[in-house]
Amino acid sequence: MSVSSVWNPVYDIHFAGAAGLDIKGTEVLGHVETKQRSIESSRGIGANSTASEGRYLERIYKWAKRVGVDTIRKQVMDDHERAKRSATGSSYSQQFSQIDPWAERARAG
Repeated sequence: MSVSSVWNPVYDIHFAGAAGLDIKGTEVLGHVETKQRSIESSRGIGANSTASEGRYLERIYKWAKRVGVDTIRKQVMDDHERAKRSATGSSYSQQFSQIDPWAERARAG
């Protein structure tokens, strides 16, 4: 008898937790099989969904409750191409607004 096993990592996508005045565990949005997909899905939540549908200074867990976890899951997990486009657009736009003064100083010598 021969027994073999294949290690297949699965990445869980969690979001909408809180630790402060309100304490709330995270919501499981879904599972993906690659690190790249987990990054794209996570950025898709932050970049597209909260930026376009969130209210000013609204916490992500309150936004998730208002919009609905199932709706967010459909937007981010079920429509991978949309999440991927959002992640790409977010990375591009953020490069102009997120400046690291220590990195600039180190490059200058």
